[in-house]
Amino acid sequence: MFLTILSVRRPIAVIAIYLAVAIAGLITLVSLPINLFPNVNIPVVTIVSTYPGAGPEEVEVQVTRPIEDAVAGLNDIDILTSTSAEGLSTVVIQFTERANPDLIGTDVERRVNQIAARLPADVDRPTVTKIDFDQAPAIVLGITGPTLAPEELYRIADELVRPELERLSGVAQVAIVGGRQQEVRIEADPERLRARGISLAQIQGSLAAANLNIPSGSISQGGRAYSLRLYGLAATPEDLGRVVVGGTQSAPVRLADVAAIRLAARDQSQISRVNREPAVVLRITKQGGANLTDVVDRVRAELPNIRRLVPAESAVTVVQDVSVAIRTSLAGVRDELVFAVFLTSLVLLLFLHRLRVS
Repeated sequence: MFLTILSVRRPIAVIAIYLAVAIAGLITLVSLPINLFPNVNIPVVTIVSTYPGAGPEEVEVQVTRPIEDAVAGLNDIDILTSTSAEGLSTVVIQFTERANPDLIGTDVERRVNQIAARLPADVDRPTVTKIDFDQAPAIVLGITGPTLAPEELYRIADELVRPELERLSGVAQVAIVGGRQQEVRIEADPERLRARGISLAQIQGSLAAANLNIPSGSISQGGRAYSLRLYGLAATPEDLGRVVVGGTQSAPVRLADVAAIRLAARDQSQISRVNREPAVVLRITKQGGANLTDVVDRVRAELPNIRRLVPAESAVTVVQDVSVAIRTSLAGVRDELVFAVFLTSLVLLLFLHRLRVS
């Protein structure tokens, strides 16, 4: 009753209040973040380790149990499960809702790193992953070039396209799938090694001491040449050839004296195709809390500049755009809102017979 009397006596004030509320609602609506899925906190972390050639019992005793013992002391653990299979160990940690979602991944990784050195030498470094819906790609781009080699496609994506995308506001990561990376391959000659008294272990140690950031490579036992693969290496073959691997201070033995060093394409483990053509795919994920549609709009606005950077014989296309589904849903909501306003006005007109009121 009070609101009715106030509306009759102070119509201008009531209209002003309603307008203020409507304007505030519109401002809030525009500023709301838009995503395909709501922000859901899933405090789950997985630890995956591979142990080639090991049976399930060996994996459980030598890999799974040490990892379980290392992480069991963390706070707010709800459920800890593990699976040991042929050459594979999987540990899944589910935390309670009290756990800090921003720290659980770091805490688990720190505990795993503390015991990583005590695991068998053949065990690959455990991979710690926190489940996060925001890691789904917001937009996926494809780079094709019928006349370009897979390693050239990868180079274009890695050196020309990815830096331009990573500098955009709201972009968290740009992952490359497909193509072939370049690697530096060292083929040691066993006869030269024996003549100079140098082992493959010495070569590995010398390269590591040179701070070249080289992971352990694979060694082929067949034939006369042993192949040592170096991934992610920035140095040139000439730089590697000058690394001292043995000898004396007055007569050093350099890597080029006992091995052939060359650039080669890494074995291709992933193949991507766009419209049946060999391609490299870039999966672009947004930062947590960023507006998905805004990130996609920035990426699309950058495409003309990217197309000017890449070679003329290559093409950059949009393979997947998650924002399309979101925009379609929002358009449906907007249409329903307009229809609801129209239907309400029509009902008021039919019952009150006054156009001004309706």
